[in-house]
Amino acid sequence: MNKSQQIEEVIQQNNTEKLQEILNQLLIDVKDRKKSQVLCQENIQQTLVHHINEFKTRNLELLVIDIIYNLVKRPSLGHYFTPEVSHEIISASLYTTNFDILRSLTRTPEQCEVISDLIPQVIDHIHNVSLLENTFVCYSIANLSKKYADQFISVFIDGVNTLCTSDISTIKEENLFALGEAFTSLSQHFTNKIKIASQVDEKLVSLKNKYKSNAVLCNIIRDIIQFLTK
Repeated sequence: MNKSQQIEEVIQQNNTEKLQEILNQLLIDVKDRKKSQVLCQENIQQTLVHHINEFKTRNLELLVIDIIYNLVKRPSLGHYFTPEVSHEIISASLYTTNFDILRSLTRTPEQCEVISDLIPQVIDHIHNVSLLENTFVCYSIANLSKKYADQFISVFIDGVNTLCTSDISTIKEENLFALGEAFTSLSQHFTNKIKIASQVDEKLVSLKNKYKSNAVLCNIIRDIIQFLTK
C-alpha cells in the first residue's frame, strides 16, 4: 500500500494520530529527491490537496502545506502539478503562509491560465503582505503580470506609494530587485499605460532624485517610466 492509499484509509478510520505519523514521515521523505519523485508518481500531491479540509479540521494543515511546498519547489517535479492540481492548491489559499508556493505554481502560461477565476482572491491576499519584505510575492506578481497586469493596478499603485514613503536604505537589495521584477513586468503589460503613468511618474522621479546614489533603485525607476511611456 503506498502513502496515498494509507492516507485515504486512515482518514476513513478517523485516526488522527496515525495520520499525523504518516504526514511526519512524508515530510522527511519529500526532502529526498528520489523519494519525492516516487511519491508524486503515486499522486501524493493530489491526495493531499483533495483532503485539505480533513487536514484543517485535525489541525494538520501547516504540516501538509510544508509537504506540498517541498514538492512544488522542485522544478523537476513541476509536471506532476497539473494546472488542475495547481488550481486546487491556490483555490484553497495554501500559499498564504508561504508565497513561494504561489511563485512555483505560476511558472508556466498554462498554470497562470487555469487560475483566471482566482486572481481577485490572490490580489486580496497580496494586499495583506508587504511587497518590500516578501520577494516571493513580487516574483509571483511578475509571473502573473503577463496575463493579468490590469487586475494588479491597485497593487502597483499601492506599492509605488509605499516605496515612495519608505526609507530605501533599510530595504535589502534582494527585496529591491524582486520589487523591480514585479513593477517593471507590470509596467510592460498594462493596457492603459498613460493613465497609470500620470498617477506615479512625479512620485517616482522625485524618489529617484532623492536616492541618486542608489543604482538599483534608479535603474528600476528608469525601466518603469520607460515602459509606461512607450
